[in-house]
Amino acid sequence: MTVSQKIEQAMKTAARARSADLATLRLLKAALQNEAIAFRGKGQTLTATDELTVVRRELKRRQEAAELYKNNNRPELAAREEAEVQVLRRYLPPAPAIEEVRQTIKNLQQQLVLSGPAAAGQLIKAVLDYYHGAVDGSTVSQEVRRILTPDSR
Repeated sequence: MTVSQKIEQAMKTAARARSADLATLRLLKAALQNEAIAFRGKGQTLTATDELTVVRRELKRRQEAAELYKNNNRPELAAREEAEVQVLRRYLPPAPAIEEVRQTIKNLQQQLVLSGPAAAGQLIKAVLDYYHGAVDGSTVSQEVRRILTPDSR
């Protein structure tokens, strides 16, 4: 079952229960539809990885908004954004443990024969492709730079 199908099912359930999650699900569905339209314009179709990318992007927007609301002393709006974050997290696969990510980075580094900070971009791309969107790009970037920079070990 794709993310879009899961969202459709959740929307039906939320509508029947008159849940507050319905608004968040509608926004997510709209974002997925907009992305699908953009892909069709390029002659491509939306893959499962692309759907996860959209969910991750929406999640990041909500997290940033919640942080801004907290910084500007608007706890009620921050709480609403955080509730939306919890709804969006349901549609992401569980993230692998950081130790597993580190081991994967080291394995891919050896397989691709990459070393030094200049190879960070290639290694980050390889790790993100390996996990198919299940791991956060900023986490991968931070760990790759830590591993590739000799003086930070």
